[in-house]
Amino acid sequence: MHGRMSKAWRESIVVPVFKKKGDALECDNYRGIKLICHTMMIYERLVDKWLREMVEISNAQLGFVPERSAIDAISIVRQMIEKHREKGKEIHIAFLDLERA
Repeated sequence: MHGRMSKAWRESIVVPVFKKKGDALECDNYRGIKLICHTMMIYERLVDKWLREMVEISNAQLGFVPERSAIDAISIVRQMIEKHREKGKEIHIAFLDLERA
């Protein structure tokens, strides 16, 4: 891909949307939604499709992958726990919250 992108395409407006939980006066309880030009949205989807065709995504990657979710991750963890219990082995699992990392 070569060329230049219009400045209007690159500009966006971020609108804070309340998460519907917690104190409405706390900034952490809002999610930023980016409003972009429709042309840029189409361009982003084309680039996303192009990249997904070129880059191999590991089966272990569940976030930001179509048709994969946190429920898949929970299912995998439950299966691991069951297998270790059946074999009488210990299992150690760590859950990390990297939100502010």
